[in-house]
Amino acid sequence: SSGINAEWPLRPGEFLGCIVQRHQYHFDKFREWIFFTPVKDMVTMEDIKVLLAKHKEEAERRRKETELKRLEEEELARQLAVAAEEQRKIVEEERLAADAIREEKLKEEEKRREEERLKEEGQRAALEAANKEEDVEMEGAEEDVKMDDVKMDESTPEPGVDESTPEPAPVVTEEKEEEKEEEEAKEDKKGRKSKRGASKRAPAKRTSRRSRKDTEEEEKEASETKEEEKVEVVEDKEEARKEENAAVEMETAAEQENVVAKEEEKENVVAKEEEKEELKEENVVSVEKDPEEQVEKMTEDFTKVDMEEPLPDSVDALTDRQEAAVREQILLDMAPVHEQILAELEEVSCFEEGIKRPYFHVKELERIQLKNWKNYLNLIIEKKDTARTIILFERCLIACAFYEGFWIKYVGFMAEIDEEETSKIYRRACMIHLVKKPQIHLNWAAFEEKRGHLEVAREALDHIETNLAGLIAVTLRRAGLERRSGNMQQGADILKGAIDTCRGRETRDYWIMKYVAYMQFNMCDLEKTREYLKEQVERAQRNKRLYMKMLEVERCPTTVTPDVPNVIEVFQRALTSSLSVEDKAGFSHRRLTFLEEFGTDVGMIIDAYDDHNRNYKSLLEEKKRERESSSHSN
Repeated sequence: SSGINAEWPLRPGEFLGCIVQRHQYHFDKFREWIFFTPVKDMVTMEDIKVLLAKHKEEAERRRKETELKRLEEEELARQLAVAAEEQRKIVEEERLAADAIREEKLKEEEKRREEERLKEEGQRAALEAANKEEDVEMEGAEEDVKMDDVKMDESTPEPGVDESTPEPAPVVTEEKEEEKEEEEAKEDKKGRKSKRGASKRAPAKRTSRRSRKDTEEEEKEASETKEEEKVEVVEDKEEARKEENAAVEMETAAEQENVVAKEEEKENVVAKEEEKEELKEENVVSVEKDPEEQVEKMTEDFTKVDMEEPLPDSVDALTDRQEAAVREQILLDMAPVHEQILAELEEVSCFEEGIKRPYFHVKELERIQLKNWKNYLNLIIEKKDTARTIILFERCLIACAFYEGFWIKYVGFMAEIDEEETSKIYRRACMIHLVKKPQIHLNWAAFEEKRGHLEVAREALDHIETNLAGLIAVTLRRAGLERRSGNMQQGADILKGAIDTCRGRETRDYWIMKYVAYMQFNMCDLEKTREYLKEQVERAQRNKRLYMKMLEVERCPTTVTPDVPNVIEVFQRALTSSLSVEDKAGFSHRRLTFLEEFGTDVGMIIDAYDDHNRNYKSLLEEKKRERESSSHSN
């Protein structure tokens, strides 16, 4: 309990952390005790033989595992190398195929460009021929224009002559005037024609000049396209060269990656070995510097321990290596327990965090808290760890002390383990916490009666009768207990006392019927039964049920006890039939009453109560509440 300064009471969610801390603390202390306690104070010679044998087996197992791991790593490296070679071949084939496709495309492109060049040259030659013809035509047109210009110059007057001074008009005849007008009209037509021809030849001259410019520009463009084609061919060759270089670089990188992967695998193997060494070193308790050096000196590797050394006759004669092997084996035997405990703590962490009120309080617990405790208990019970289950039940019953279901679950678990402890749990529940809960008192009485402790069973029933008097189930159980134990008169007195102390006509009639049946079938006294019925009829002459009971007794004047197995079989057939749930609940209740009156096996009564509570009690209570609510509303 020492070693951890925890604050109590714990806040919600701290309990599990405290357990983990304490477990780790005690485990560290255990390791410290292992390494700093003489071997002779820990184990005997027989234990040493067993531990050394285990140590030898463990060393052999580890050696085989290491060898197997090495072979697996070599096989993996070989497979990786083969895969890398195959990948390299695939890449090389893809590169060659890509180069062939690229060369094909380049040849097709060169051919296409050559065809386009020849076509352009043909078009250019045709254009030049057309331009030459246009030049010849243009020269002819220019000569015509010059001739027309000369004629027009001749026809125009000289600049020195004054046209404003009129000359003496010659005498003209009508015929001369007509000839003159015709000549002027002809000259006008020639002038207009020459002007039109000049206007036509002038554009031809301009178009010829433009065609020359166009041809020059086309020649420039053709030369530029040739240069661009040459540049593109050079660029394609450079790109192909770059792609080849990239493929070679990729292959080199893949090879380097394979080498790096192999190196990483080797590093991982070395790292794992180092981690194992670190874990071994961590098992040593961290104390001061000098003790750490002693622990490192004592914790040697398995392979360093010579298992072929002869085993000495006494513990004192053990070698240092053998002592180290013994200590290591003890820790190895405890390590799985340590890991198992930590795993179990992690498994129940959600339930531990769900416990919000681990202490006792008179205030009711929330429904989710009760469900959490129930699920937690079911999980631990399935583990079949008795000590752990008992501890959890005790923890649960601190917070859930007033809940009858948890106590019944606890005694049900303990009944198969220890009857005396179960009886103590019953007494603690009934006498301290659940003094007014009839079901657990009835279970306690049945448990003690089954064990043969009749006095304790009477004590349980008397206790609940004192604290909660007038319960029909308790009175029937008391009478049945006396009947099964052979005290017939005491059972009859209990039923008769219930008739005298009850209140209400219906309750009184119920107990009268039970007392009459008890007298007829259990005490086998028909005369006394008839006399008692006559007395009751005289007291209540208008009670129909008394007359019906008298007729039944006279109609069937027998004292033979009913055949219990056959009656139970009929009840079972009704409960497994297709009747409604309400009808089955009624048959289940009648089965309980019949077993209380005529049953001889208390175990059968307990089973019937358990079945009734599990399947029909909630339904009957709900129906009862509905009837009460309807009566209140009316």
